[in-house]
Amino acid sequence: PSSVTLNGFQMQGAMFSSPTLVQVGGSPHAALSWVGALLPNELVVLLHIHSLMPTEPLVAVDVQVDKPACMSVKLEGPAVKISGSSARITQVRPGDDPAVLAARLSFAAPLPKTGNLSLVVAVKYDGIQAGRINAEIPLPLALFFRPVQSNTQQFGGMWQKLPCNHKLRIAPTAVSDPEHFVAILQRANFAKVEIIKSEIISVSRVARPGDCPLLCHARLGGGAVDVTVKSTDESWAQVFPFA
Repeated sequence: PSSVTLNGFQMQGAMFSSPTLVQVGGSPHAALSWVGALLPNELVVLLHIHSLMPTEPLVAVDVQVDKPACMSVKLEGPAVKISGSSARITQVRPGDDPAVLAARLSFAAPLPKTGNLSLVVAVKYDGIQAGRINAEIPLPLALFFRPVQSNTQQFGGMWQKLPCNHKLRIAPTAVSDPEHFVAILQRANFAKVEIIKSEIISVSRVARPGDCPLLCHARLGGGAVDVTVKSTDESWAQVFPFA
């Protein structure tokens, strides 16, 4: 959809990675869940804080968000006091909709060569029953890719111009035919351009300001998949979310 509203949040051009809230942390009195919204140049993680109290609200709810070092984060929320990567929610009442805090993530530095990306969230609350929730939300790199529709001629023109490339052999592999590998690419937010016998070409881009295309050429054979990715950025050319 071109416009999505979820619990009072409206985001233009959002497409949700899942319509289902994923619970990542909880206590006897509160729970934390999240859903991701994939925007053209950023990922928005909508954090939902739920009260599990029978009658009394959670009060003075403090949320601390620690983002990956290569990223910037901007917090937003209705009736929320924001200070950098921290937020204060006055109260969360039982039976009401959860409090919602949006963490807008975008890349501010090159992608690290090793290690997985994640968002670490700490929620502390007071009330009749005080407590805290600590949770780590994994951020698979596919959440930061956006499929790009292209044809074979356009792919060839871009392929010649991109300066950074990286090669990888995936072996052994359970991939049985080109369509099988196309399904894997599509789950990683790559758009198929063409299948040419045992070869597959596909295109994606990094969700960040500025142009950062990702062109993938894959060849199946001998129980392996030989992959080449080209990009304008060396750190992203070395990324294989489907390996």
